[in-house]
Amino acid sequence: MVRQFRYMHKKTPKNEFHPISKVAGFFKKKSDVDAVVFVHGLRGHHQKTWGDFPVLLESDPDMPRIDIFLWGYKTGFLRPLVDDTQTIGRQLVSSLRVQLDAENAIHAVGHSMGGLILLEGIVGEMVDQRAQIHPCTALSFVSLFASPVSGSMAGAVINNTVGNLPVVRKALNKQIRSLAKGSYCEKLLIQVNHRVYQPKGNDSSMRKIPIRMIMGTKDAAVSEADRNMTFATYRDPAPLEYNFGHGAIKLPESHDDDRYKALGNDVKQTLAKSFQKLCEQATSGSLDERDEAEIEIEKRYGDVFRIRYEEAVGAISSHVALYSFYRKMINTRGATEERPAFDIANRVLLRMRRSGLF
Repeated sequence: MVRQFRYMHKKTPKNEFHPISKVAGFFKKKSDVDAVVFVHGLRGHHQKTWGDFPVLLESDPDMPRIDIFLWGYKTGFLRPLVDDTQTIGRQLVSSLRVQLDAENAIHAVGHSMGGLILLEGIVGEMVDQRAQIHPCTALSFVSLFASPVSGSMAGAVINNTVGNLPVVRKALNKQIRSLAKGSYCEKLLIQVNHRVYQPKGNDSSMRKIPIRMIMGTKDAAVSEADRNMTFATYRDPAPLEYNFGHGAIKLPESHDDDRYKALGNDVKQTLAKSFQKLCEQATSGSLDERDEAEIEIEKRYGDVFRIRYEEAVGAISSHVALYSFYRKMINTRGATEERPAFDIANRVLLRMRRSGLF
């Protein structure tokens, strides 16, 4: 087992937000790097829904620099003019297409109905033969917090908010009706399974994207039957279940919180492919390619490397040659192993220590 060094955390950033519209924007200024995209659920808010999640991602010392895109839509129980989930899914994909760069990975995160909107948008692209076009090609992973994969949330929503009033029930908008257990969810999930979760090929109409389900045992909106269906259907990667309710399941309080790790660990691992690709370019590309890769590695992972080195060895200014050797070792090892950047850095430091270099 590789020894894990303990490092100081990054300074917690201010809760900055850079809007691109009234319902969407970037947490901090866009850096043109790999992105995590958050999509809220019914009656949610593009910023407020996620609590400290963006702050925790930004301040995690193991996390490379990422763009955090908070995307939303008009929603509510009794608003007849809001769009349905299919339309919102198309709007989401359109926003990702123009706001995020095709060469960077996207880790998509949805809460509740936001998960269905994510799946609707992905499936819609593949039905239209765009599985090999941005943003589908950039999607590396989907994390769904408390998403009702069988649509059983609709009954709980109606009963817990408007009861049995016939007049009010008729006023329920298209978003609520999309959640109703039945043909909509069944058809959507058949398409998800066929084109995204377990596709039989990789072409213009299908592309495999891992889907992780994170569920709450105290969730009054997603029933136990729905959770059991989730566990039986989405088994790889394994679903996660924690003792929280529908809203609290996506409100972690620290980096050590299970709810944070449920997302944070997957983000780090899925972005390992981007890191390996850059390391390969930095070690075996042309001179110009190596220079470009070094610039990108510094922009995305420089803080991760410096934090570890200074804690284990000391000030970089006092060990310039050793730090240069450390960075070269990271590139060499990173090119041959698909591991997160922080893990590669830990292993290199351990080897240097065992070799007596510090």
